[in-house]
Amino acid sequence: MKVDPEKLSFDLFSTSDNFSALDFTEDDGTDPLGIDDFIKNRVQDYLPNKLASIWTVRYESVIVAYFTTSMFAIGYRQLFDDEHVKEVPIVSYPAVLLGRMGVHKKERGRDIGYWICQFCIGLAQEIGKRIACRYIVLQTVKAKSTYYEKKCMFHQTKRVNLEGKIWMYRRLS
Repeated sequence: MKVDPEKLSFDLFSTSDNFSALDFTEDDGTDPLGIDDFIKNRVQDYLPNKLASIWTVRYESVIVAYFTTSMFAIGYRQLFDDEHVKEVPIVSYPAVLLGRMGVHKKERGRDIGYWICQFCIGLAQEIGKRIACRYIVLQTVKAKSTYYEKKCMFHQTKRVNLEGKIWMYRRLS
């Protein structure tokens, strides 16, 4: 059953948030993007060093997911030619990075990832009103790229990482 988006809440991470009972690994138990490892073992390195904002997602007050956001830039060589601003010689475009996103294994298939993407797109658009921001960018594995293309209208960049990770982007309106 899909979630009611009105019952989702997005709050900045608090040290009282407890993710220990949640499982963010893939169905086969692997963690190719380090999603489970990050929230359980590496958060403490990111917060004080301002490497990313970490968000807690709750559904009816119960933690179901998390994601990170930070400032980013996407190189013009990663974009397809129709995305380039022809009049301006530039090597990269300002973007917001949807860094890590983990949905608890038991909550998958309920459109929580979709609503996280929508929240982040809105956040990037708000940032874009105050400082330049042209894109929202994320990295995923090939198996999940179709989800982001079809559900959230992201596009794959020209480059694929050697580890099989794919960078994807969406232009902000």
